[in-house]
Amino acid sequence: MVELTFAIPCHDGARHLPALLESLLEQEGVRPRLLLVDDASTDASVEIARKVAGDRLEVYRNPEPLGIPANWNRCASLVESEFFCLAHQDDVYHPRYGERLLGALRRDPEAVFAHCRAQAVDEEGRSLSSRIEERKAAYFKRAGNGEGPQALALLFGGNWINCPSMLFRTEVFRRLGGFDERFAFVPDWEFSFRALLEGGRVKAIPEALVQYRRHGNQATRGAIEDLARYREELLLLDEVEAKAHERGLGKVLPRGRKAVRNNLLFDVYQDLREGQPALAKAKLRFGCEEIPGFGRDLLALGTRALAPLGRPGARMLGLGLALLLRLPSFRR
Repeated sequence: MVELTFAIPCHDGARHLPALLESLLEQEGVRPRLLLVDDASTDASVEIARKVAGDRLEVYRNPEPLGIPANWNRCASLVESEFFCLAHQDDVYHPRYGERLLGALRRDPEAVFAHCRAQAVDEEGRSLSSRIEERKAAYFKRAGNGEGPQALALLFGGNWINCPSMLFRTEVFRRLGGFDERFAFVPDWEFSFRALLEGGRVKAIPEALVQYRRHGNQATRGAIEDLARYREELLLLDEVEAKAHERGLGKVLPRGRKAVRNNLLFDVYQDLREGQPALAKAKLRFGCEEIPGFGRDLLALGTRALAPLGRPGARMLGLGLALLLRLPSFRR
């Protein structure tokens, strides 16, 4: 019986699907089931996928687009194996990904899911580095045993768990209710919180076994520009804080909403680097109006002071972020 399924939620993914599928076909030590759930693509995604993977690939097509969280749940509903991964259409997996994470979950039958480090790459597959990537790498040094208050506090400080790196235990995923479809952009973060709040354990594998692609066509890019992503993050953290207090865990959570602050200020920095001061200004206005304490936050105040300088301001921000990202108060 197949132990592992790679379920691929796909929408107009023709450009990068070949690289993903080739990496899944080259998995060592396992022979996974491959299934693709096409969310009403308008390009040649299905035809290209079948050409690359042949009869190794099962294809399901949604007649109407379901959207990200609903299609992720559709993928999970088709899984018959004990473990599964949502393999995003833009990404590439190391040949040892399946074998390495399966081993971790077999050794810890109480773990809800395992995940690993991921390396950001650009459109052409070249490695990218950023301040945020540095912090994600540092998370694995502090992740501990992936359970209890420490893990919850780390996750509240920022979502360092890369979604396509997650290998789920299917039965537990379903028992916990799958992805919450209210959240269009952070359903994976919400699921991780729910797993920990229910007493689950998470296995963090410090090896970089996934490459995930950062590009302008990502669904989250539009959400950043219209500020929907930040509103959703604030809603999620409000709900998690309330649930943590109900379970007597509220005191372990970092104060404020630094995860949202950090994401927003990093995006402001990127806007300034790319010569888009209007987008940066809109984000800073949102922060002052919606993020608790933002108007008094020293990092936010510094960013607001430098933002009118445009690209020179971005360079100065970059130097400041390089220092601040090493401080525990910014990490959390």
